[in-house]
Amino acid sequence: MSKSVGVTAGIGARLVLTGKITNKGVLSPMYPEIYNPIMKILEEQFNIFMTEESERPDGLPVTHSSKL
Repeated sequence: MSKSVGVTAGIGARLVLTGKITNKGVLSPMYPEIYNPIMKILEEQFNIFMTEESERPDGLPVTHSSKL
């Protein structure tokens, strides 16, 4: 958990400091212009991928891996 939180926060800070994220205020990572660059860096430089899992109504698991 700490690696995914710390690295992600560091990437976000660097994107703000370098001007790649220009929005002002407290930002939520729910918008594509915020999370897409972070996800791309996590994948390319740190080999960290997002995998989303859920269960279908029939009880069978569904796994979705995000590739940017």
